[in-house]
Amino acid sequence: MQFFVSKLTRENKIEIYERRKNGETFSSLAKAFDVHKSNIEYLIALIKKHGFDILRKDKNRLYSKEKRKET
Repeated sequence: MQFFVSKLTRENKIEIYERRKNGETFSSLAKAFDVHKSNIEYLIALIKKHGFDILRKDKNRLYSKEKRKET
């Protein structure tokens, strides 16, 4: 099973949206970015509903073992 969230960068997701807006098919986008077509459809729907703000800008936070033990 392929999952796009961790595989694609924010820039990739914006590019996918723009290419779809310009008429490229879901299937060709899925093939170009090596993700399942349903993930492309879901991504497009999310961006249409919430805009680009829905896409993460930051990276995952890394915490030391000591910091994790505190919580």
